[in-house]
Amino acid sequence: MSNEDQLLSQVQAGPCDVRLRDLRSLMKMFDFNEKTTKHGYIFQHDKLKGQILPHVPKPHGREKKVLKVYINQCLRAIELLQQGDKEE
Repeated sequence: MSNEDQLLSQVQAGPCDVRLRDLRSLMKMFDFNEKTTKHGYIFQHDKLKGQILPHVPKPHGREKKVLKVYINQCLRAIELLQQGDKEE
């Protein structure tokens, strides 16, 4: 199993316990471009133009974990990207 598959399965298995750095690494593995905003990150991909792109606010608190809602948005974007690759 490659690092990409391993990290993806880890995030899918426990979307409540994902750190921001792990989520950023996962999105970079799938060639998402990261745009930094004042309050967080926007992940963009050339193949997903016109789609709703995930916006992940910077987590607060000691543990620096991303909320499940934002992780699910990122997983949905990865899923859309993989579906587009299969169709081509």
